[in-house]
Amino acid sequence: EQIRKIYTKQITNWSEVGGDNAPMKVFTRPRNSGSEEALRELVMKDL
Repeated sequence: EQIRKIYTKQITNWSEVGGDNAPMKVFTRPRNSGSEEALRELVMKDL
């Protein structure tokens, strides 16, 4: 759930998940990469 919220910008600061008070920088792979496809299918599938 936290990963999903990070990638949908509902969580934007590391302090929201137990880290330091610092903004997150989210990076993604190209849409046709296997890891990006897996993220979409397994984590983001219901969005």
